[in-house]
Amino acid sequence: PSGATVSWVSDAAKCTATDAVGVTSGPTCSPASGSTFAIGTTTVTCTASDAATNSGSDSFDVTVVDTTPPTSAITFPVNSTAYTSSAYNAGCGGATPDICGTASDVVGVQKVELKIQRASDSKYWNGSSWQSGIAWNLASGTTSWSYGFAPPVGDSYTATSRATDTVGNVETSPSSITFSIQAPTTLVYNGQQLVTAGQNLILSAKLDSGVAACKPGKMIAFELDDDPTTDTPVDGPYPLGLPATTDANGQATKSQSTVGWLLGVYTVTAKFAGTATCEMSMDDAVLTVTDPGQAATGGGWYTGNGYGRVNFGFNVGLVPGTGTGPGTSNPAQYRGQVLVHNNGKCRLKGTLNSYAQLNGQGSASGTGKLYWWNSGLGAWVLIGSTVEYSINFTDNAQGGGKKSGDAFGVVINSSCGPYSAPNSGTPIALKGGDISIKK
Repeated sequence: PSGATVSWVSDAAKCTATDAVGVTSGPTCSPASGSTFAIGTTTVTCTASDAATNSGSDSFDVTVVDTTPPTSAITFPVNSTAYTSSAYNAGCGGATPDICGTASDVVGVQKVELKIQRASDSKYWNGSSWQSGIAWNLASGTTSWSYGFAPPVGDSYTATSRATDTVGNVETSPSSITFSIQAPTTLVYNGQQLVTAGQNLILSAKLDSGVAACKPGKMIAFELDDDPTTDTPVDGPYPLGLPATTDANGQATKSQSTVGWLLGVYTVTAKFAGTATCEMSMDDAVLTVTDPGQAATGGGWYTGNGYGRVNFGFNVGLVPGTGTGPGTSNPAQYRGQVLVHNNGKCRLKGTLNSYAQLNGQGSASGTGKLYWWNSGLGAWVLIGSTVEYSINFTDNAQGGGKKSGDAFGVVINSSCGPYSAPNSGTPIALKGGDISIKK
């Protein structure tokens, strides 16, 4: 790579010396035969002398030509990697999204070119549009190079780099990588949030994306935060059977038996794991498992001014054997559970130990665990385990759904970390779900 070894039969054969009285030494050439000659032209000088110490010299040129092709490599994107748009855009560290890499050659790199082909239609990028024939695009830089390229989301790409050196040698084995840019997706749980234990639960979720291919034929998994068949706390996640497959509109629906489930309030999560070209997404909702004998039960969602969507579920009822009649010496005791989930901000889960109702209105209170969502950690952070709260609700006896007329509110005696608690002393009308007060 640094040059070539050049040899000749002998110095005398390469350079003839004559003299009137006779040559006593030489000819001797420098650089000598068998030396390594650098790329380019080197002058070799041969010298001879006679007995009278007279000397003479002559020279010739040796030219070594570079025939070694340069090499290049793509350092970003990484081969066989799926990127979100933001991760791809930040990859080379510049102000604009690009593909970058390195190149090297013994005499110097003249240029680097890039060939980009997309998987969806096998077309090539020509710098401004996609075309059927192969196109090479000139990168900026030589030994360190980049090429500005903002690929559309929801597709896969093959990029190939090719270097040319300063004497015209072209890279013979260009390096290629494949990568994909994921299209953003959103997933919204739109299944049941209130079910009577022992009945089938309808689990469903809607997957949406600006890229049509990210909606049909995708697998949506459902799980609970706790195992509903045991009373061991925080023993989830509990997968709810096999995933459901989305239809042409992105809707996934499945039926789940609740036989053997314990009464309670759970977080139900719908998850789309993502693909090479579609981002992952998920959504949480509150699921209440109840029975017809509860004093009050409910589940659904609403939106509040300033804190967005709130999912909730609760049940509360009279403890058997207590408060059995007028003047009883065994006062009424109540027991229940509640879960309130302010998406991406605040989560409350605990018990209810008081309850009162009159004319379709009810209230209950208790203590439980309060969490706030730390987006930097991607996890719920515990604020306290015995936070006090109260709930208030109305039942208009119109059945479930958007037109139930039911309402729900919560007052939490704490802030949710950096967020305000989704407090409302006056119940807020539900946008989905149902509340039932048993008189």
